[in-house]
Amino acid sequence: MNAAVLLGNQHAVTAEILEQAVRGSLRIREDGKRGKYVLQLVDAARAGDGNGARMLSILFGMKLLPGTTVSGKPSSSRAAKLQQMRLDTKKAQLRGGLRRKPNPLLRVVFFL
Repeated sequence: MNAAVLLGNQHAVTAEILEQAVRGSLRIREDGKRGKYVLQLVDAARAGDGNGARMLSILFGMKLLPGTTVSGKPSSSRAAKLQQMRLDTKKAQLRGGLRRKPNPLLRVVFFL
């Protein structure tokens, strides 16, 4: 997620879901319906970083029981929490020095 947020990609949550699937903390299964997917929690201990652990708790709840599944679009409260996670990652990058706010005065000076 950090790389996707740093590059300004709007699909940062999708990137984090795929990262967790590669790590082995969740499994992505295709549902019987065309184009529908089910997320199944495998091992929350493999989340790796804080973003991964936070995303798993948002999707699967605080208990994180292996075998728990989530399908369909997330509820509005889950979607809001996932969006907030993306914004919090951006703020953490600002605090950590990976990003900086542009100075509009410098743009005017260099333009002249």
